[in-house]
Amino acid sequence: MENKEDATKADQRISTVVLSINLGLLLAKAFSTWLTHGSSLSIISTLLDSIVDITSGVAVWYATHLIINTDTWHYPRGRENLENMSLLFLSGVMGVANLQVVWDSVRALIFGKPPPDITPVSLLILLSTILIKIVLFTWCSKRKSKSAEILATDQRNDVVTNSVVIVGAALSEYVAPVADPITAALVSGYIAWNWFELVKEQIYQILESLEFVDKAFVHPDHSLDGKDK
Repeated sequence: MENKEDATKADQRISTVVLSINLGLLLAKAFSTWLTHGSSLSIISTLLDSIVDITSGVAVWYATHLIINTDTWHYPRGRENLENMSLLFLSGVMGVANLQVVWDSVRALIFGKPPPDITPVSLLILLSTILIKIVLFTWCSKRKSKSAEILATDQRNDVVTNSVVIVGAALSEYVAPVADPITAALVSGYIAWNWFELVKEQIYQILESLEFVDKAFVHPDHSLDGKDK
């Protein structure tokens, strides 16, 4: 049974590996977007997802770094809540960012847009991303910490979204161009919903972790000097 410090260090190692891989995938997806001349909203949504992945990876890594190097003199109760706070912040950012893609997709459906130019290389990059994310999801899921939980959620979302994007890209190329913005809206809407659900969960966990005195409301008849009126 590993202690709390060892567990946090293990989480930091995982977040470092995930961050490094996500940097590589970001470059690959940026190249994929360039190949399609930015014509595919669904592929752009996966690029945005990679940017958010890196942001989340940096935040989780930094939070675990601060927890490991906590000065117990200044923080006698520790700084474990930093994990919850980082997850809360990231969940909000991820949700809002993906809602923007949903909005762009709706506009494309209403006003129309040229059909996307999907290349075999772009599809190969998406397929490789799915395989890599399955491996990372399996690894992160074996741990039960908050940091590993958000990383596992991120990898799972990537598997689902990239799978849907491959189907949508194929449909938009060979069946109907309108499949591209529809796919982008579905993918980004799904991601936004997942992250906003995580916001609710993190708020609940933060409130539950507070001491009773931190959560209690001060009665209006109770003076600041601790004496009742």
